Amino acid sequence: TFKEIEKEFSRTRASQYIDSKVDIGILYQHLNLQEEFDTEENKPWDWDKLFVEVRNAITNPITE
Repeated sequence: TFKEIEKEFSRTRASQYIDSKVDIGILYQHLNLQEEFDTEENKPWDWDKLFVEVRNAITNPITE
């Protein structure tokens, strides 16, 4: 989110490492507003289930 990026930039002063010729506009186009996340339920992740889903997606690609 914008808030996370601003926090990271101010903490690490990452802007000093970014070339002024590099356009990071595409990054900003695909960021979500913090308010979008504030309304979501904050559920814990089930890592075992997530691992199985990712593994299945990799080993069993969808064919059309």
